[in-house]
Amino acid sequence: MPIFPGSLNVALDAAFGWFAPEIERRTIWFGREEYGGARDILLVPCVLDNLNAERAMLWTQATAARERPDPWVVEVIAGVNLRATYGLSDGDVVEILIASDGSPHIEPEA
Repeated sequence: MPIFPGSLNVALDAAFGWFAPEIERRTIWFGREEYGGARDILLVPCVLDNLNAERAMLWTQATAARERPDPWVVEVIAGVNLRATYGLSDGDVVEILIASDGSPHIEPEA
């Protein structure tokens, strides 16, 4: 999946548990050795249900996932500029779906 060089911060109703078992089994752990970076990256595939079922990823650095001062905020990356493509403004609602069964496929609700 190509990635637009920028992320969309989304404030959730509660803290996001990057290391909760139901999230951890969906997480792609991208080690710094694989890309020559300074930190490991965590990616969780998702679908932005109210944005034309846009496929996206939640992402964070592994250290930030443990130490983030605002754990209710997630960063979303996608193949398009989400703000421009969907006309998003601060405060707009973004519905994020993550498969709950650990499968690699996410089906938006009909």
